[in-house]
Amino acid sequence: MLKTNILLFVSLVMLPFFSWATKDLVQIPGTSVSMPKPDGFELSDTFAGYLNAKNSSSVVVMELPLEAFGQLSALFGNLETVQQSFAKQGVKVNDVTLLEMDGYKAPVVIGEQAVSGVSVDKYIALFKGQKTVMVTYNLMDTKTFSHEKVMASIKSIEIGKAASLSDKLALLSFTFQPEKPFNVADVMGNSTVSLTTFEGIDKSGEKPVLMIGSSMSKTRFPEPAKHATALIKSLVGFENLTITSESKVKFAESEGYKIVAEAEGKTAIQFVGYTKTGTYIRLVSVGNSEEMSKVEEKVNAIAKSVVPKL
Repeated sequence: MLKTNILLFVSLVMLPFFSWATKDLVQIPGTSVSMPKPDGFELSDTFAGYLNAKNSSSVVVMELPLEAFGQLSALFGNLETVQQSFAKQGVKVNDVTLLEMDGYKAPVVIGEQAVSGVSVDKYIALFKGQKTVMVTYNLMDTKTFSHEKVMASIKSIEIGKAASLSDKLALLSFTFQPEKPFNVADVMGNSTVSLTTFEGIDKSGEKPVLMIGSSMSKTRFPEPAKHATALIKSLVGFENLTITSESKVKFAESEGYKIVAEAEGKTAIQFVGYTKTGTYIRLVSVGNSEEMSKVEEKVNAIAKSVVPKL
């Protein structure tokens, strides 16, 4: 189903990676979003949005296909449903509210997420333009950032023309070579590229998809093998997976791990490479087990082609 693929995309970019003043709108590179730059924040060079380097707070822009808006709008419109869905990503949702915009009521999910033992306040706003747009505020320090200021910031957001696919590909922190039947579908958040084996939307949710993404922030991984396992278990539907193979590999010019797992008739193939700078690059492909067996060699070939940019 479409829902499965959309939640997969969301799960890959859900983890997080002040006071606001009235300022000129700033175009977020690679997106259709313009918004004022908050005090203490700068445009990130690893994802679409702003980063406060002092406390690791961030404002992350993610764009999905326009077809996803109806599904996400319905999800955001029901507190119980959004609580259940976001809980799978480790987010505790406390409230969902509608913010009056210029001719539009933007749904805003308000919650919190524990990241490496630290509680992160989250605000997730949904917009509709040429793309489905989600803007997520990950706040490590809320003493100087009130609820009212967050809502005022969201209210200042403007949605314009979507960036071209070629422009968005140029902003990725890595290069790769597609292999048929996988074709580049979209780039999200300037950090993640999606490749599909079909045109348009796969309503069955069975056909193989592939994602390559870079981490949004630098973090130490004392036990990378356990981290790689936790990543694949975070995939929707793979909470109770069975790992069929696991090995150390060279991926993205770094030491890493390859895991193949099965769950509910589907197979996931994941590569994770851990760089010396504390970031990681992840490739994951998911689909019906029978279909995945037909494209496994292509997934491996794409994995071999991934190279970080200097």
